Amino acid sequence: MGLLFGLLLGGLALLVLTPKYLWLEKLVSEKGLFLKAQTVRENLWEVQYYGGEVYYREAKAGNFTVVRIKFLPLPELTWRCSSGWFKVSPNLPEVGLSLEASDFSCSSLFRKGEWKVKLLREEVFGRAVLYGVKIERGLPAEELERLTLRFEGKRVYATVEAGGLRLSGEGRINWKLADPFSSTIYLTLKGQGFTLTLKGPLFSPRAEVR
Repeated sequence: MGLLFGLLLGGLALLVLTPKYLWLEKLVSEKGLFLKAQTVRENLWEVQYYGGEVYYREAKAGNFTVVRIKFLPLPELTWRCSSGWFKVSPNLPEVGLSLEASDFSCSSLFRKGEWKVKLLREEVFGRAVLYGVKIERGLPAEELERLTLRFEGKRVYATVEAGGLRLSGEGRINWKLADPFSSTIYLTLKGQGFTLTLKGPLFSPRAEVR
């Protein structure tokens, strides 16, 4: 009993004394995520990153004024920039996560976004609207003016507005809460003679236009 008590005290002391941002960076880097901040501050309850950029697999994914990661009383992540915010928190009482954003303009992939989405073990529910989504080629526009997504379990429904065009369609999402970065999406939208297909990894899908 004395040995067990000593191990528990030692583990608690290690958690308190070891800089939390070090093991946080190790944890997210294993998934290909990297935060580069000008300043990092922490206390017993949270870690705060100020003035920096987020990279995913060496490609810039966005920037931030502050990213705050709370541990107690409940874990929570808040990402803020010059305009808007994005928050991730536990979805209680179910097992899952709640994602909310308002006027979020920190991403390199789109100009602005807002969403309220619930992520369960293998299903997704909610709605997201993204403005100014960047595309490479295929449509008579350099970006999607508006992309609206509606998630209903394993199904996803979408509409796109770009260059005077309006496309709509549906598809499926293979979501894995235990390993989000292995999740995939397949979505086909049609309209006015064009077909837009998004498929592949959820966080970096490949777009095909014909």
